[in-house]
Amino acid sequence: METKPGAALRRAQEAMMQTAPAAARSPLRPRYHIAAPAGWINDPNGLIQTGGVYHVFYQLHPYSPEWGPMHWGHAASRDLAHWEDFPIALAPDQPYEDGCFSGCAVDAGGVLTLFYTAHRGGPPLRESQCAARSFDGGRTFVKDPQNPLIPAPPEGFSADFRDPKVWRGDGGWHMIVGSSHGGRGCALLYDSPDLSRWEYRGIFAESDGSSGTMWECPNYCEVDGRGVFLFSPIGMPGHKNVYQTGSFDARSGKFTGGPLRELDHGVDFYAAQAFQDERGRALLVAWMDRWGEPHPTAADGWAGLLTLPRELHVQNGRLVQQPAPELALLRGETLAYRRLPLRPDGALSVDWRGQCLELELSFRREEAGRGFTLWLDTAPGRGVPIVYDARRDAFAAPHGVFPHGADLPLDWVPRESPDPAVSLRVFTDACSVEAFASPLVFTSRIAPDAT
Repeated sequence: METKPGAALRRAQEAMMQTAPAAARSPLRPRYHIAAPAGWINDPNGLIQTGGVYHVFYQLHPYSPEWGPMHWGHAASRDLAHWEDFPIALAPDQPYEDGCFSGCAVDAGGVLTLFYTAHRGGPPLRESQCAARSFDGGRTFVKDPQNPLIPAPPEGFSADFRDPKVWRGDGGWHMIVGSSHGGRGCALLYDSPDLSRWEYRGIFAESDGSSGTMWECPNYCEVDGRGVFLFSPIGMPGHKNVYQTGSFDARSGKFTGGPLRELDHGVDFYAAQAFQDERGRALLVAWMDRWGEPHPTAADGWAGLLTLPRELHVQNGRLVQQPAPELALLRGETLAYRRLPLRPDGALSVDWRGQCLELELSFRREEAGRGFTLWLDTAPGRGVPIVYDARRDAFAAPHGVFPHGADLPLDWVPRESPDPAVSLRVFTDACSVEAFASPLVFTSRIAPDAT
């Protein structure tokens, strides 16, 4: 493993930028979502606002549009709407790592500090928790000479031991790390007085046997004064990213939460991370993709993007996600209608064809008749459907592009809201659809020219 400082980073940056011009010409290239200049991305990492600047890092393979040895890519913004690509932040260049896996960021007395998992694929698998610091506003990072700070999981836990989330607690710092115990997913808690010395406290939260065999990307954040715990469960069929609202007791080291709920009902949503910005507002970003699926953009040298930043609130014990208000800065031409006529078959069509579009529909349940199908048309006679059933007060968003009138595979998700006012807000961006359907969310990556 190469240990010369900076060499691995320079090589990775050069390789990514060689492919970047072809990626920029891709017809499916997003215009306002975060994507790497080229290469593969997955989980968002290190979400933070410090000194008025929002930073989003992400898992990156700069050498190809396929998953490979993980680096940390980096983008920054002052308004959550316009993003600037920063140099690659981390590369695996130390003897204890062949990949820099997911993690988080904190402001430690004005020093932007990253915590990440150093991954060694083995055999045997070795995963440890490490830190890196920036003294120039996030342009470059120096790995802690004491790495790995937590060299191995506690005895009895799986070698799968990754994705640290750190936050300031009562008189010190807390860290949770995803792992597995006895075939059940869990998050392990560590405490530190100084971000360098870490003491294992015990199990923060664990599966009852029904919520997966390993928990990836555990995340804790306070939202409207309530604790919210997020994780991506491996081995929990039909679930990609779940959450609980509840409370964390720092003395016992335990999180106590309510029922598990799905964060997003679309097919392309994973590894969501939440954080509080400098205003105390809770925000969330996730990976807009999924494992094991083909990537039509790979031919253009890139694969993967991140969701829009979402503002979080808790209402009646449920997490509510709305697009960050700053996204209004992206608006261009506006078309407003007091009433939109539906076709006799209850359909409403909007021409998408790969363009950037924000669509907002507001109505009362009793005004919707039996319901409607919104078609985001990608060509005459076919498109991406979003369906509302007024009798069920439920939405469905089948994944893919369908001919009008097709027999759609509908998986209904009830709103479970007492509010008779219904809103549907949809964002499209070349290859993606994010539909906010009060209070449900559906996120999908779409190839508009698919048959």
